[in-house]
Amino acid sequence: MPPRIQFTQLLDYYLSDQGKQHLPAINKYAKMNTAEADDKILHYAMEGIRLNGTFGSYRESQIHDTINDNGRE
Repeated sequence: MPPRIQFTQLLDYYLSDQGKQHLPAINKYAKMNTAEADDKILHYAMEGIRLNGTFGSYRESQIHDTINDNGRE
């Protein structure tokens, strides 16, 4: 997935009602110039992507088959 999409997904999470509680801490770490603060921000970013990201597992069938799902094929 392109990084710009992941960035918008984590931004969307931290601006939502669920994630906005973390903004003060993220802002505090963003103003610090330490390796520890950078590590904390990285973890916030990865967590935002994990919680709001789009993940999928795709497989290609090796045989032709039609699945009937209550009248939908």
